[in-house]
Amino acid sequence: MKKGMRRLLLASVFSVTVGTTLIDRPNPSFGQQGSRMPGCECFVCVDLQFEASRKGVILPFNKLSLEEPNCTAGTLAEKACPEVLSQMPAEKVKAFCRKIKDGLKFTSFKDSCPVYAATCEPEEKQPPDKKCAKPAPWFGDQSNCKDVQTPVISDHKSVVTLYMCGFRVFDRDTAAGNTSLEDYKAELKEWVQTRVGSKVCCDKFQAATGSGSKCNPIADIDCDGIANEYDKSIEKPFPEIEKLFSIPEGAPVDPFPRGLNPDDAGFFPPQDKCACKWELVKGTLNCSPDGKQRHFYQARWRCPSTGNEMFTRKEAPPQTRCK
Repeated sequence: MKKGMRRLLLASVFSVTVGTTLIDRPNPSFGQQGSRMPGCECFVCVDLQFEASRKGVILPFNKLSLEEPNCTAGTLAEKACPEVLSQMPAEKVKAFCRKIKDGLKFTSFKDSCPVYAATCEPEEKQPPDKKCAKPAPWFGDQSNCKDVQTPVISDHKSVVTLYMCGFRVFDRDTAAGNTSLEDYKAELKEWVQTRVGSKVCCDKFQAATGSGSKCNPIADIDCDGIANEYDKSIEKPFPEIEKLFSIPEGAPVDPFPRGLNPDDAGFFPPQDKCACKWELVKGTLNCSPDGKQRHFYQARWRCPSTGNEMFTRKEAPPQTRCK
């Protein structure tokens, strides 16, 4: 045999031998392995490894342990690993993904290591778009307001007027009533606080008074489609301002004790955490049976747009009135 041909043959044999050594032996599929042959580790981010090597960069690792003490299946191919991870405890999966991201120093699996994107960065399921009641913007979330004011109640002769952000939204002549002027003003203040608290976002209020606004608060303070002059309570001679929360029909809700209103941020759920009005689905007033224990009101709230729920509780000293 000629020397050139012999060298070529030896080179071919050496190439095949090295290739066989570097390529993992085919493992059974994960479905075939079952619980008897769990994988030990997985190849990770092969494309990222390849791009780095082209630039002369060696990344810290190209495979990662699955932290399985009883493993027998060796190193799994990258494409097979997501299926394995889907059957592992969530905490182990999070740890595996975190090690990849921190070790290889990238910010997005989708951009840098797409094989693991669905496993390590699953897309959040968006809640269904539900139509729901929303509070008037100036009564709702106050977090981005610079001009927050308290409603003002004044009187002239026998007429009591309610102002918000400097605009008159309601007035009533109390001359024919059975309640004194001062008592009526006190009751009107409590009525408004019970429904919307004592904070009005005047930035949003004044912005809505301009042309093109869907709801002008000067004409319709609670955006319910009924003009202020006609939107009056059937129960009492006060403006019918819709509450910041709603109560589903038939929900077991006890009336709030006096003084409990949306100003109490520790009891009422935050408006910026729900796109709709929070629903009070259950409310229980528990008065002290012996006058020694504290009274409390337990509430269960639900956000219609997300389904999220929260529980709040308000306590009061036993000597306070509970009714």
